[in-house]
Formats: sequence, C-alpha cells, structure tokens
Amino acid sequence: MNELQIKINSITQILSSDSSKLNKVVMSLQGFSGLDITNFSSKKKKSLYKYMAIINSITSHYPTIKTYDDYKIISDADLDELLKNVQQLCLKLLID
Repeated sequence: MNELQIKINSITQILSSDSSKLNKVVMSLQGFSGLDITNFSSKKKKSLYKYMAIINSITSHYPTIKTYDDYKIISDADLDELLKNVQQLCLKLLID
C-alpha cells in the first residue's frame, strides 16, 4: 500500500467515526499534511488543487482560525460542506 492509500484509509476511518463534525474536519484535514505529491499524475494534482481551493474558500470566511479551538466558530453548514469536499477529494485521489 502506498503513502496516498494509507492516508486516504486513515482519513476515511476518521470520516466514518462517531466523532463530532468539528473533530472530523480537523482530523481529516490534518491527515493530508505531509503528503508528497511529487509523483502524482497531472490529473491527480489537478483534483487535489481543485478540492483544496474549495476547502480554502470555505475556511477563508473564518480568518481567525489558527488553533483547534478556533475551528469551533465554523457554522454547521460549512462543516458539512468541508466534510463533503474532503470525502470527494479522497474519492477523486483514489480514482484518478
């Protein structure tokens, strides 16, 4: 199993856990940290950039987010949108 598959498996477990939406968002986004994309195909990189841009667009509405506790100000609707995009990103990275 390669690094990407390991990270996606870990993120998938987080997303399917009984944790709060907040914990799922924070932990799943942390799951992507350190991912080496050097050898990703152009298609895979494009998918990664697309979904990270969407995620950044959502979190940009909360410029004060610096720590875990700061994530508590994110609206429930935005948490749902973040989780949806993380799930879609995982799927695209496995398919592309």
